This record gives sequence, C-alpha cells and structure tokens, in this order.
Amino acid sequence: LDGTPEDDPSAGTLARIAGALPHRCDVAGWREAADALTEVDAIVSAREEANKTSEPAVVVLINGVHRIRSLRRKEDDYSFSMDDEAKPASADRMLAHVLREGPGVGVFCVCWCDTAANLNRSLDRSSIGEFEQRALMQMSAADSSLLIESAGASKLGLRRAIFHSDETGVEEKFRPYGIPSDAFVRGLGERLRARG
Repeated sequence: LDGTPEDDPSAGTLARIAGALPHRCDVAGWREAADALTEVDAIVSAREEANKTSEPAVVVLINGVHRIRSLRRKEDDYSFSMDDEAKPASADRMLAHVLREGPGVGVFCVCWCDTAANLNRSLDRSSIGEFEQRALMQMSAADSSLLIESAGASKLGLRRAIFHSDETGVEEKFRPYGIPSDAFVRGLGERLRARG
C-alpha cells in the first residue's frame, strides 16, 4: 500500500521495485488501499478458519500509513449496535485484525510512518504494540518511550536509527539506507529468479 503523493520525487519507486521481483507483488495507491486490505484480511480469515499456519508468507508493506485516510482509526467507533455485524468491516478494523492475527498464519506487516504523532492518529495503542520489531530515527524522549519504552531514539545523532526487538529486548543502532538504485533492484530480481 503506497501512500506516496503523486508529486513526490520518489512516487512510483515501490511499483518499479515490485515489477523487478519474481514474486507476486500487488501495488495499491491510497485510493485502492481499502480494497487491497479487504483481500489481505480475507486471506487471514480463511487461514484462521482452516487453521493453516504453514502457508507461504504474505508481506504487506504500508508506505506512509499516515497518508492513507481509509486506514486511520475512527475516533467514534465505540458504539455497538445490532447493525454492526451486517456492515462490512472498516479498513482500520481490517488492519487491526491483520496486525493481530496475521503473523500466526503467515501474514506480516511492515509499516512506515513519518512521526510518532501521526502513527498515533493512524493506529491505536494495541495495534502499535503488535509490531514486534521497530526502527526509529531521532525523536523526542517521550515519543521514543511511547514506541520502545526507552529514550534511546532521543539520543541518536543525524543519519542514525535504532532497531528494537520486543521479543529479545535488544536495541541496536544502525545507519539507515537509501532507496536502492534500479540497477541494484534488477540484479536482485535476477538473482532471486535464478534461485527459482
């Protein structure tokens, strides 16, 4: 799901990368995000029903979750009525379901957001907690504590990031990388095809 604005210099990058890979890669813009998420949510539900835990992995990459309005959590979703069961699930609820239940059936999410404040507008606290691994760049101590329960990201210098694993509790600093060149992506695609 690509939330990159059309006038951004990196617009179309994900589609170019997806086109070079030998795997099935579907790229949906922010307008098609809800429909694409409906398909992913159906995969999770079908695998749950059939108790299929060893199916091929599905990876959902959400680039710019803060820009995809249909995925934003609804502030007024606290009411319950008998009609709620008849309505199709909203995109934000489908995303919460995929985040919560997907890993157990081989469906994983990688998500990027520009700020912690925008992440809080997009996902509720329990959904944020479903991300077992997180990478943070420099931010305030409060935002860092919210996301990784330490102020580690507030102590980062320029062009540095911190990787945090909830499972192991490990924090590791690293240098973030840029967008790969088209030549690198083509080479990677060729090597993956050769592995068959």
